[in-house]
Amino acid sequence: MVSSWVDHTHFRSHNASPPYRSTLAFGNAWWGRTYGHFTLPPSSSLRLLLVAVHINQWNLVKPKAALDFLKNAGAVGARDTRTLTKLKEKGVPTYFSGCLTLTWNPDIRRLSPKPRKQVVVVDTSSGKQGVNTLVPEALLADSLEYSNHLGSVTRPSFHWPFQFAYGSLLAIAQARLVITSRIHVALPAVGLGTPVIFTLEEGKLE
Repeated sequence: MVSSWVDHTHFRSHNASPPYRSTLAFGNAWWGRTYGHFTLPPSSSLRLLLVAVHINQWNLVKPKAALDFLKNAGAVGARDTRTLTKLKEKGVPTYFSGCLTLTWNPDIRRLSPKPRKQVVVVDTSSGKQGVNTLVPEALLADSLEYSNHLGSVTRPSFHWPFQFAYGSLLAIAQARLVITSRIHVALPAVGLGTPVIFTLEEGKLE
């Protein structure tokens, strides 16, 4: 049962929903000031299970209170090796967890409509015109192309990103093949059992 919603960019101002005095939440997140509000430590009414964490801006953990929070939170699950290494350097108990997007139930794909004919292209540098060397051109005739970029200045409404993410998940589950430079499109595809081509662009890793 979900008792309340937690915006990971507003940890400090979170209040538990009555009659609850605290909120237990999974701390699976990309942590940074993308929308300008994220800070550590969180509100005292928020209890975080820190799994699959990526920290993008390390100045966020420089304050003693932020670092103490991480050290006292128990072993922190790091979703990537850079976060794992940096947390170890700072004396934070940690382990490599990978990303929770790998844990999607493959039944979502198994129960999706068949046959699967559509190739889904997400955020490649030159769009589907640039991936015709990766797959036969005939496969791209009925392909779907879109972007997962929600913007980094104006924050969308709280629920809209969830609706967008679920629609994207269904597109991935129903695809014949996914081609993307977005790691958080590639990983759900792996978790769902959808064939994927990951086109890592130089100097860029979501």
